[in-house]
Amino acid sequence: MATRKRDRVKRTVLLLVALCVLAFLLELNRWLPGTWPGGGGGGIKTAGDLVKTPDTDKPEDDTGAVAPPKEPPANWPPPEGIVVEVRGPNGSLETEWRLGTGGGGEEKPDAAGRLRTGNARARERGFRIGTKGGKLRHEHGVNAHVAAWSIHLPAAKLPTQRDGGRAGLRIIDAVTKTPIQGARVEWQARGRMQRAESDATGEVVVKPEYGGRAARVTIHADGYETHKAWASPRDTRLREVALEKIVRKPARFLYNGEPVSAGFTLFDGGGRRLRIPQGKDEVRVPESQVESAWVEIRATGMVFRMRVRDLKDEMTVPDGKLIDVDLKDVNGAALSSARIFAEVPVANEGGPDRFEGGARNQALGSDRRLTVPEGRAFKLIVEAPGKAPIVRGFTAVDGNAPLEFVAEDGIMVPVRVAGEGKPLPGARVVARASVQGVRIVRSAQTGRDGRANVGPFGRGPVEIFVTAAGRAWSANVAEAGPAMGTVEMKLEAGFPVHLVVEDPYGVPLRGVDVEVTPVKGPPLVSPPPPVKSRTNVGGRLTIEHIPNGLYSVRLTLDGHHTEVLRSVQPGAVTYFATLVPK
Repeated sequence: MATRKRDRVKRTVLLLVALCVLAFLLELNRWLPGTWPGGGGGGIKTAGDLVKTPDTDKPEDDTGAVAPPKEPPANWPPPEGIVVEVRGPNGSLETEWRLGTGGGGEEKPDAAGRLRTGNARARERGFRIGTKGGKLRHEHGVNAHVAAWSIHLPAAKLPTQRDGGRAGLRIIDAVTKTPIQGARVEWQARGRMQRAESDATGEVVVKPEYGGRAARVTIHADGYETHKAWASPRDTRLREVALEKIVRKPARFLYNGEPVSAGFTLFDGGGRRLRIPQGKDEVRVPESQVESAWVEIRATGMVFRMRVRDLKDEMTVPDGKLIDVDLKDVNGAALSSARIFAEVPVANEGGPDRFEGGARNQALGSDRRLTVPEGRAFKLIVEAPGKAPIVRGFTAVDGNAPLEFVAEDGIMVPVRVAGEGKPLPGARVVARASVQGVRIVRSAQTGRDGRANVGPFGRGPVEIFVTAAGRAWSANVAEAGPAMGTVEMKLEAGFPVHLVVEDPYGVPLRGVDVEVTPVKGPPLVSPPPPVKSRTNVGGRLTIEHIPNGLYSVRLTLDGHHTEVLRSVQPGAVTYFATLVPK
């Protein structure tokens, strides 16, 4: 009897141990694809967050995907599960497709072409779609904050794919197209960093992680800008990666023969600050930016700008001249406070090329003086509290005669913002007007009654843009005048459009131009300042404040067939697009 009892206890212990090992393997299979027969390697194994929430600003994990939030939203997962749909190139719902999650099985859509699944692996890890045209695997396609995924099939034919276990890259110079030997390539594979160098032909072999997933690689080469790219073992092509050479230009600025201690700041052609490493006496920019990039130099109370292409060994900042400013109102009373801005074209000593600069945010002090380049033409913008902006052109010449300005009373534009017939407090109001070719921009926020006064402006047309939380942008044009009425603005509900763009091999596509057009009705309002919509390094983009309705989304990228997503509706849906290489 005692022996049988001991045997029963032993069997119970062994059974518990076996169950624990099984639970451990199942959990391991969730996080390390391919460790369990029938699971892992075939599906998509990365998680990410596409919605602009505080959780998206987290460091990337080993796979290059954005780490999922530690705590899911309170209403996730939705009790109904996840809705997945596949649309053809014409926007119609497809029915001949299957959803796989790497768990060893596939799910089929209903007769309408939609699949409602409660599959936890799809929710957490991602999915692959098998269609008549081939398989689409979305490496970074998971969005734990939405409950609907819409996969759009490309119009161009999908290329043949295979899991080769390795990917070939050819590193070349972006301008000369010649191979770069000795480029150092780094990537994550099997949980550790791996490295390789390109050979004399510029080629290098990358072995991505298990399961055929794309790997993010970082490429370093002496004299070139560091480049980040992707490599997929399913891509049978030899993918070319072009590196941009770093051009070094001298940047030594003198004023009265002495170096300008304030230094300089580097910007690209679009006015974005460049984060290229730069020395104290030189500027380093990618070769493609040499013609458009510029530096900003602060000296003598002014701000000057100069194109990088014009930089020489030594550049002399023009002498400054102090001028007196006489600012009065229409009744002749002196105005004690004002801000003065200047746009100053200054001729280079080396030729006819010019660089621009100006005094920015210079407060008119008690001595009522301002520094401008001596003997140069410039345009002054004068702003006094409650007064209409003044824009006038001058040339600083010899003599001490003050510059005289008469400021008229400014006009505050009254705006009332409503939604569904009710006032909208906290709405953002942006107004802009043009004065002598200079754009003046003002902003305000509505109070509890949905009203705001924005300005001051002078007489004339004023463009008004309004939005609020959860609302689409609205625009109007008003004529500013002393007896003008209230500008009524009505806001519709606004929703985001979430996009993920990849190539057929699961590689995210960065820099895809995205254009959203309503199927019916007027075009979307472009808020100031206009911003080009492009996907980020993960192939993701969220466009906010889109009115409810149906839209077509045009996706363009050099070297790829243009794709148009049809029947796109803003809201809690992530739209997946595939751009096929030409």
